[in-house]
Amino acid sequence: MKKQVKYLIAGGIVLVLLIVSLIFLKQWAGDSSSSSSESSSEGAFTSESVYLNEGKTIKEIESISFTNPDGDFTITQTDPEKTVFMMEQLKDTPYDESILNGVGSFTSTFYASDTIAKPEDGDINWTLYGLDNPTTQVTSHYTDGTSFTVQIGSKAPGNMGYYGKVLDGDTVYLFNKSDVEPYTENLTYYISKELAPDFEDYAFGYFTGMTVDGAGTGVDGKIVVQADTEITEENQDTAGTGVGDFLITAPKKSQTDSEYLEDMLNTIFPLKAESVLAVNPTKEQLAEYGLENPNLIYHIDYENDDGEAQVFELMCSTIQNGYFYASPLNSSVIYKIAAPTEDRNFVTLTYSKLVHKLFIVPYLNKLSEIKVTANGEVYDFGITPSPEDESDTANYSITCNGSPVKISSFTKFYQVLIGARKDSILTESFNPSGEPLLKVEYTYRDGSGVEVVEFHPIESDKRRVGVSVNGKFEFTARTTYVNKVISDIQKVLNGESISTDF
Repeated sequence: MKKQVKYLIAGGIVLVLLIVSLIFLKQWAGDSSSSSSESSSEGAFTSESVYLNEGKTIKEIESISFTNPDGDFTITQTDPEKTVFMMEQLKDTPYDESILNGVGSFTSTFYASDTIAKPEDGDINWTLYGLDNPTTQVTSHYTDGTSFTVQIGSKAPGNMGYYGKVLDGDTVYLFNKSDVEPYTENLTYYISKELAPDFEDYAFGYFTGMTVDGAGTGVDGKIVVQADTEITEENQDTAGTGVGDFLITAPKKSQTDSEYLEDMLNTIFPLKAESVLAVNPTKEQLAEYGLENPNLIYHIDYENDDGEAQVFELMCSTIQNGYFYASPLNSSVIYKIAAPTEDRNFVTLTYSKLVHKLFIVPYLNKLSEIKVTANGEVYDFGITPSPEDESDTANYSITCNGSPVKISSFTKFYQVLIGARKDSILTESFNPSGEPLLKVEYTYRDGSGVEVVEFHPIESDKRRVGVSVNGKFEFTARTTYVNKVISDIQKVLNGESISTDF
């Protein structure tokens, strides 16, 4: 039987033969190293390997041109000393340097791992190898003005490689899959799927700020997050609310939900695409994948391990069937990416999710008075710090309308007071009339002023109340919160235990 026919049949059952051979060798090879070596040589399919253009080196390559069903492409060597290659269509894309710079190792000499069929073996059926009308052709152009071309046929059985031949040649060779594959693919093959570095669940430590834009933010204009220069280690320790070191400065100034921000950043860093769908996409392709008018546009500032400023930019579509589409802001590549889990989902970020869930965080050791007004009654809580240690809130003296209050009950009540959580964004048209259901005034000991939080009924929604902070309405809270505070007032006056779970 001709060698080429044997090879095709062998490829179909290669896995079975390998298993049988391994078992046989293990049982019968014994201690004879020469016998073992001889057996390995006979099964390696390298007895007729060859360098088709022997004598050339990578540094002598000037360019590589190739044609496949996706088009015509040219790769140019830009730095022969460092063997750096570049493709014009990839210069403004996040291409994979290792793939692009690795192409010269094959096209310098065109190494074939085996010779499959030669004229002296008899007539060659080129159709068997996909070489009767090859659709892929690779040419190396060298600095001495010469060139060398091979044509690529079909894949060999058993994923062992590709068949090929020299242009105008009469011999069939087998090329390694990894050597030939870059020339059988389109531009997406050369793009890196690693979108962001991996900070091993500590991206928050590298983060310096961000801007988020797009229709999905839930607000008009951009969301801007910047470092909070006013938070110190001292007041962060005494706050007890998990406030991070970053503020939302637009569309309105507010503290961030640090837990959500941290989880979100740890999902972005790292971020890996499942596949690359387009390189240098058209306007029609951007529209097809929801990126002509993206849902969210991220501009994230961070530092690398050397403290150098870096920028990560990405625009995202909405989630569809567990995936979303994304692209750098220059629209050079479209990626398909698996959607993150909901608690870490930066693709569904909104202003409401990113903003800190508490309305304000007045630190207890900074306050001299908390005045609560409810049901027409005023409860004026005076706060006197311990003369020995102002940070020791457990030894503060508390009064209500002049009468002493048990400190353990009051500190729980204080946690309930500041525990109102933002529920939804209020419309600009909300303009309540009449007295609030609940009013809380926080007076600062240093004379910096008073902060006022009011909870007003909403006619159309009995489950929620409109909340103003220092006269500005932005969010709602649950009506159950107001009911909880009012019911706890009598408990704190009686020195009873107060639950902070609500």
